Amino acid sequence: MTTVFEIHNEAGPGASAHGERLHQVLAAAGTMAVAASGLELPPIVTVRMVTVEGAVRSAQAHVRHTARLAADSFGNHPAMREMSLAGAEPNALQVADFVTANWPMIQGQINYGPQEADAELVVMPAAHTEARASDRFLTCVFGHELTHLAQLRLWLGMLHAPIRLGIEDHVAGRPREQYRAVAELYEGHAQWVHRTIAEQLCGERARRFLPGDPEPSALYRQITACRNPALDEVYDGGERFVAALHRAGGLPLVERVLTDESLVPRADELADPSKWLARQVSDLPA
Repeated sequence: MTTVFEIHNEAGPGASAHGERLHQVLAAAGTMAVAASGLELPPIVTVRMVTVEGAVRSAQAHVRHTARLAADSFGNHPAMREMSLAGAEPNALQVADFVTANWPMIQGQINYGPQEADAELVVMPAAHTEARASDRFLTCVFGHELTHLAQLRLWLGMLHAPIRLGIEDHVAGRPREQYRAVAELYEGHAQWVHRTIAEQLCGERARRFLPGDPEPSALYRQITACRNPALDEVYDGGERFVAALHRAGGLPLVERVLTDESLVPRADELADPSKWLARQVSDLPA
């Protein structure tokens, strides 16, 4: 299936040439993400080029919308609905601070659109400039983000599942190590695809820049030097788990876990995927 990328320029006239470049890079990234993941992309992907301020507004709107979706999923459980909605504004302020402080590192984000329609890819041309982003680098980055859209075709509630499952686990009184690690699962899967694409492009499973890429700006380097390593563990722990799934059952097992909420690993199983394999694989029907 051919995916059409509809690029909307809200970053100003100076970004028009960048939009033309993105068409070619997105087409390559989409093809490679589908091959690496075995999943299908939506027939149409909306890509929104924005300023830093636009990225902040988009991220905040996304946080508020996912909180409402999580609240709606609780139906006749008013206490859980209230817990979901109560976190919306604090989380919106937190994400605004994060994007404002780290925008050069944010090469792409999947957010719900301004009319709360389908999820779309939000990019900041200014961030690509600070990263001195090569086409190869952006192919990997967009492969990562497009994988999220492919995941959403399997599990429509994926983007608000971390809120919903986190509240359910909290109310159930589960210890933190037994919380279901859904964000780690889908971010780790996307990073696994990202690195698979990088390996095809340069022979190394690079996480960020590929060998031979230009050095990023001083601002980019300054921000990465101060980055909290705990943020990387969300991706790295999930990637290790997905790699273990792939070794155990190939792409079909990975897809199965992405499709079935009951198979989401616990937090303690990310560090030791053999626990999940022992608990789940023997029970899975063929």
